[in-house]
Amino acid sequence: MGDMWNIDDDFETLEVAAQKRKWALEQLDKRTANLAIHVRDEFEKGESIMRLAKRAGVSRPTIYDWIRD
Repeated sequence: MGDMWNIDDDFETLEVAAQKRKWALEQLDKRTANLAIHVRDEFEKGESIMRLAKRAGVSRPTIYDWIRD
């Protein structure tokens, strides 16, 4: 993906660090929502909770939360 910030991390300002963190959290939220959609789809096809948790790399309680939503 490359360095989208176009700066040297050794000279990063507080504001740039905060911006990077905000962006990363937004990406995590998007990726998590997408993963939850896939989990629900696979669950509806008959995949087990245990197998879904292993495949998705999350805990079984997380899987239960996602399929209840």
